[in-house]
Amino acid sequence: MLSYQDLKRVVDDGLLFPHGIREEMFQPASIDLTLSDSFYDPHSGQSYRDVALTLEPDDFTLGCTVERIHVPRSYAVQVNGKSSLARQGLLVHATAGFVDPGFEGQITLELKNLSKDPIVLLTGMRIAQVHVFALSSATLVAYGNPKLGSHYQGQSGAQPAADLW
Repeated sequence: MLSYQDLKRVVDDGLLFPHGIREEMFQPASIDLTLSDSFYDPHSGQSYRDVALTLEPDDFTLGCTVERIHVPRSYAVQVNGKSSLARQGLLVHATAGFVDPGFEGQITLELKNLSKDPIVLLTGMRIAQVHVFALSSATLVAYGNPKLGSHYQGQSGAQPAADLW
């Protein structure tokens, strides 16, 4: 897993985040990501934009990060929630927190309120963090390769589940 100085180097070299990351987003071994205004309600099948989202108890919706990421072939990324939001009962990914080498796009977040109280989410708030792992060697077959059937390459905005069949 990359540490602060290695994360800074990778980002400064233009890898991972093509549009850069603000200095205050760097943590000792992670990079914070912020919430976009793009959401998708899987129950209604509707995409929508909002600057504030109130997740009622047991609500589930898809959101995404403001930041676009490009994972080089020699790295992989794990998305996790921020501890302050997790302690309020917010889950930012159900099981899909792994980002493969070669992925490019905004990261879709699976937002679930596990608490008994509403949780208010604001566009631009720090919602998640990524941990970056160096692979033992650059992968020869990266996400987006046609033979993999990668569904979400280049995604922009909160994306619904792809048809897997």
